[in-house]
Amino acid sequence: MRPASQKDAPDPASSYERAKPHKEAGQGRLDNNAEATPTDSPDRAEDAVKQKQPLRQINAEDFGDDRSARPLS
Repeated sequence: MRPASQKDAPDPASSYERAKPHKEAGQGRLDNNAEATPTDSPDRAEDAVKQKQPLRQINAEDFGDDRSARPLS
């Protein structure tokens, strides 16, 4: 399908190559005045979830041996 006029036809210089850089969008400011170092702040991962349930994990070290406390019968 051909365009009706030369004015409506796409320009191959801007479609397939970079022959006209003045028609391209700018990249904005490429430098930054501020330092890009992280601030010294504590990790706040526990504050990310507000409706958090308590842990239900049972570790073997937390509980004693119930069999050793029972009398022999």
